[in-house]
Amino acid sequence: MLTISPLEWAAGWTKDVALATRRELGSIMDPDARDSEKKQHKKTSGGGYDVCFFFVNEESDMTVCVEETSFLVHRRVLEENSDYFAAMFECDMMESRQNVAHLHDFRAEIFESVLDFLYTSEFRLDYGTLEEVLEMANFLQVLSLLDHIAGLVDEKNCVTLFIMADKYGISKVTDATGKVLSENYHRYLQSKELSRLTKDQRERVRQRRYRHKPVVAAVNAHYVHYPEPGLRQFHSYDDKTDAWSRFTHLPSTAGRRGFGVAVLDNYLFVVGGHAKPRDYPRQFYSTGSKLGALQNQTMCYNTLTDTWSSTAPIQQARAYFGLVPCGDFLYAVAGFQYDDPIRSVERYDPRDNSWDFARDVPEGRTCYEPAVACMGDVYVNCEIKSDSDTFWLHRYSPASNTWTAISELPTNRWRHCMAAVRDTVYILGAYQPGVDCFNVSSQQWFRVRLPRDIKIPYDRGCACLEDKMYVLDCEETLCHDVQTRKWTDQLCQFPLGGFGIKAVTLYLPERKKRDDGGGTESE
Repeated sequence: MLTISPLEWAAGWTKDVALATRRELGSIMDPDARDSEKKQHKKTSGGGYDVCFFFVNEESDMTVCVEETSFLVHRRVLEENSDYFAAMFECDMMESRQNVAHLHDFRAEIFESVLDFLYTSEFRLDYGTLEEVLEMANFLQVLSLLDHIAGLVDEKNCVTLFIMADKYGISKVTDATGKVLSENYHRYLQSKELSRLTKDQRERVRQRRYRHKPVVAAVNAHYVHYPEPGLRQFHSYDDKTDAWSRFTHLPSTAGRRGFGVAVLDNYLFVVGGHAKPRDYPRQFYSTGSKLGALQNQTMCYNTLTDTWSSTAPIQQARAYFGLVPCGDFLYAVAGFQYDDPIRSVERYDPRDNSWDFARDVPEGRTCYEPAVACMGDVYVNCEIKSDSDTFWLHRYSPASNTWTAISELPTNRWRHCMAAVRDTVYILGAYQPGVDCFNVSSQQWFRVRLPRDIKIPYDRGCACLEDKMYVLDCEETLCHDVQTRKWTDQLCQFPLGGFGIKAVTLYLPERKKRDDGGGTESE
């Protein structure tokens, strides 16, 4: 890069000739301007051909004509800062031999702004001309200017800059703006700023939240040991090293047990649950009103920024309920208020940060925690109270806001775990043998054997990563490949107890562990 100092610039002379020579320009320059590092402007009387003269202690050796203005500049400056001009000079084009180049379809004012940056390394964002500057800098491949503009991206201008840069395919700027937009996706969604983007642009911004490695993540939402542990910790599983590591913990204001956990747009939501009981050990195994108070607040963890925030509280406080993402929304299904089951369903809309009631679970059904989304619908296991209690798989269709009883379960289970891969719902655990599998497309059941014919206990965590289903326990982790229908057992156990495990799939950036073994920091 050519170091240019000092800058002397005289602009706007008018000559009654078609082309002014450097000698003629020198004769009309103000001698005092030669020693100044500021822009100097002089005009002569009469009309004619405007000439801008850029020089750095040497005479210019190149003329660039834009509209009715001729810019006398330095070939070295253009060659070292513009891939467009570098290619022109290397190819020995006619413009290079004649030392004259013409730029069409651009305004002289815009080229002057680009030259100003090349000679001063200074650039001021002027939104009135910014799009034209981006277009010209991209056309001339002035990468240093594009890098500079990318460095000026902030939360206030990123939508405007993203739209401009995306129009001309300027990856440096779209990457910088897309990073800010994706890291704060829900906030921009709620501010309606993203409505300025096309549907395709919004989806590309959202997809940036999934650029990192997918992992199984889990937390214990039940009792771990006595006395009650501190803040609930989230751990992620590394399938390469077969190891668990902590990546965050719940804020102190969040529920302590019975809360729902789900992921929407790669944001981790923790909803409802019970607060910590106020005395021990009398309440440790208690039920009813002696449990900690029901919570209705919603906490949200941004996986890209490693930060927690509060979002809109759920309308009906609940615990031990199903929380599941489906489409663009999050659904809280049924659950319990202390010992009493409830049937209400609420839907969270991240666009306006609000919860609204959906259709209740049919009367006479008691829903337990697990709920999964499969092929655009929500599936839950409901117990139907009768002379002989039975368990039925139920489907909630968001499109029609209706519930349908699908089929009685082949094996009665409660406090079980569920997962969905492609078009199949998997139901397992509760000390029952095997895995009951319901294919949504064929509406048929089939069964998968567990390794060593083990029986998975109550309330174990279950999550899917691509075509693999992970079952979490305090003794071992199991992995089932749904393609080959083969199990891998005796993987590293979940480190925080067995009962009440909530497992999800997240896309987490690589992070460095802090020396104190505490939280994490982004690389």
